[in-house]
Amino acid sequence: MYTVFLSWLDIFEIFATMRMYSNGYVAGVIKNESDSRSYTASVQFSSLLTSTLLLFSYHIFSAEISSLVKIEPKLMYMMLLSYYAASGVGIWSAKQRVNNKYRSMTAVTLCYGVLAPLCSIIAAWFATDKLEAAIIVRIAVQLSVALPFILHNLLGKRKKIIWSYCREAFRFNLPLVPYYLSMVLLNSSDRIMIQRLAGESEAAIYGVAYSLSMAIFVFSGALNLALQPWMFRSLKENSDKNRTFTFNVSLVFIAVLNLMVVIAAPELIYITASSEYQQAIWTMPPIASSLLIMFIYQQFLNIHFYFGKNRIVFIASFIAAGTNIALNFVCIRHFGYIAAGYTTLLSYTLIAVLYYFTMKNISAKNNVNYKNYFSMRFIFAVLSAFAVLTVASALLYPYPVIRYAIIGVAVLICIIGRKKLISMFKQSGLI
Repeated sequence: MYTVFLSWLDIFEIFATMRMYSNGYVAGVIKNESDSRSYTASVQFSSLLTSTLLLFSYHIFSAEISSLVKIEPKLMYMMLLSYYAASGVGIWSAKQRVNNKYRSMTAVTLCYGVLAPLCSIIAAWFATDKLEAAIIVRIAVQLSVALPFILHNLLGKRKKIIWSYCREAFRFNLPLVPYYLSMVLLNSSDRIMIQRLAGESEAAIYGVAYSLSMAIFVFSGALNLALQPWMFRSLKENSDKNRTFTFNVSLVFIAVLNLMVVIAAPELIYITASSEYQQAIWTMPPIASSLLIMFIYQQFLNIHFYFGKNRIVFIASFIAAGTNIALNFVCIRHFGYIAAGYTTLLSYTLIAVLYYFTMKNISAKNNVNYKNYFSMRFIFAVLSAFAVLTVASALLYPYPVIRYAIIGVAVLICIIGRKKLISMFKQSGLI
């Protein structure tokens, strides 16, 4: 039920904040650098307004909505309050990324993202009603951490709410609501549909594998958010300089992290859960592969967001989300919850292909050479190597000694022959 609560938390957050702290804010604050303080205050006010409207809407239709999502009103109110915290920390963190102030941002992110779940675990350990204790404590900590940042975003010198900025925020983000919703459905529908079609135990097993894989998303998501201001500034400059090296290094880093999770899946699940959840190892390879695909298409999306091509983004994501839900409905019934990992991988691959072609079209119309940012040869090479190593790792799950011996040998070879490897990559034109 906690896994299902988190899934609905992501879905309702789209309506509560419109993700104003995300892509639109970063693009807007770079375009309005001379008045960034007022722009920040205006976006924060707009986000708080949407959260309050959703809170009142739920209060009116609480019985119907709680019956639909199967979450009691007390916990729904806590969920809705959490969105005030999400917007405050989100906007402040985005501003730090734009200004390259990563130390303070990292400290706050760790406090907000790690302290809250840790406190909720401790509360659940001692409480009789574990679900209620975990949720209430988690959100109370998030609100406590976020309140100073909400006030910082709104108040201070040269900060005032400008209605033209508010309109700009709504105009940019409102068309993206269907996109964000479709992406959340793409990410969360697996667990919700497993619960409905296979059972809560199966949803919990899948949730363990998903949560472990999402640990890598913390790194890939953070890296994408770091790359986004860099790419927006580069697009604003629009020089003919080759910048592929930056993305290539980032891609290899994320691929290695995902591969580490796949290789160590049996041990990670044994440590973090129990033997009852050991079946979850078979969903780790496709989920980790999906996260690697996600990191790639997020970079394609940055070009969409900078030029405000939000309608194209929605259409592509809607197709992928619809495909995922349809495949889940069929495959979970016939093959069980493990199939959900592979339907997600297929859907992510589809959306990456769609975003690639739309990104090419947008680049051509705006006189941007996308090849200055992305080397498709290198991307395909990394994906091919990752696929082979992932399959090999899964086949070796029953043989941990062999698995880690091969890893050790591979690492040793890379260290010894690092100069030759770099030379080979350069000669092939991949870097």
